[in-house]
Amino acid sequence: MKKLILITAILFYGITNAQEKGTWVFGGELNFSNGENDYQDSTSDFKAFRVTAKTGYVFTKTNLELGLGLGYSTSKNESYDYENKYNSYTISPYIKKYLPINDTFSFFLQGEVAFSNYNREESGNYSNDIDRNDLFIGIRPGFVFFVTKNIALNANIGALGYNTNKYETDNLTEVKSNSFNFNLNSSNLIFGLSYYL
Repeated sequence: MKKLILITAILFYGITNAQEKGTWVFGGELNFSNGENDYQDSTSDFKAFRVTAKTGYVFTKTNLELGLGLGYSTSKNESYDYENKYNSYTISPYIKKYLPINDTFSFFLQGEVAFSNYNREESGNYSNDIDRNDLFIGIRPGFVFFVTKNIALNANIGALGYNTNKYETDNLTEVKSNSFNFNLNSSNLIFGLSYYL
């Protein structure tokens, strides 16, 4: 993980100093959910929180942005006889190409490589802790709307890409999976706020 961060930082520094001057952008997404699941003979409560911070550099002449995203999420699901807790950490270097429509609205295509580590702690009659690593390589389309000269609302809409993951349980079971997906469902609709400096 440390090597990946260092390599990304070195490449990012080299590219930004070799290209034309541009604009720094700082942004992120924040999500919180709280609810209840009803089963045939039981009810469970869940809470989830996710935050992502992004920093990038936009080259003015080419409308190309290079950046890095860092994310953290946590969730909890509990009922009278069990409790699940999830924590995850994500690092995602990306490259984004803006396709301006006018001065305030622009579509974009974002290519990214995202590495995530998930950990689940479970208690109850059938407890089974899990540690999982995910790798996503793909493209996310989206749009940006500038509210002011420096502040913009943005959204990623779906994803096209390759996923691979590996997870281990506390009873030493190991599972690997690979998939190639294209989807535009609501779970991949991500809203955010960005500040262009």
